Amino acid sequence: MAFNKFALLAAVALLVAVPAFGAPTEYSGYATCADALVDIPGYTYVVKMLKNCPDLDAMHSDPTQQKTFFVPSNAAIEQVAAAVGVPVARVVGPELKGIMCQFLKNHIVSGKHMLDSWTVGEQFTSSYFNSKLNVVSVGDVPQIKSRHSDVASIDKVAVCGASVAYALNTVLAPFPLPKLG
Repeated sequence: MAFNKFALLAAVALLVAVPAFGAPTEYSGYATCADALVDIPGYTYVVKMLKNCPDLDAMHSDPTQQKTFFVPSNAAIEQVAAAVGVPVARVVGPELKGIMCQFLKNHIVSGKHMLDSWTVGEQFTSSYFNSKLNVVSVGDVPQIKSRHSDVASIDKVAVCGASVAYALNTVLAPFPLPKLG
């Protein structure tokens, strides 16, 4: 997917999965993928929350392709949650947290799964599918975008904060959508 004027709408970093309209805080009943919208001043992202979804397997289907994961610090997660107007507690359901922490532990950064201990600037290499994991801050967003001319090169994003992790499948959204709030 070539870089275009809608690429700024791609989820390239610093996102937090927000429950779909009317979804319960504890994520009970989420057995399949749920679409959600994150609206941050200046950016609008449509993300797909992964939980027991075929998309989860697709994230590591090609072990020969280099992928880069951008992971915000705890402070970044808090800033994003504040911008969206949703308490951090609303997005740290214990069931989803367990699923995603296990996913990261097994498939992305084996041996380094204490997510709340990660600090900005750290970089890890995945032995599972030859990918890099970078811990970033909110201020890194412009630099990340400027270094990647093709959205496909950052097609998968891993987001962590306060011991909770989400794997997000990015979707371009060149159309207006209502804000969750």
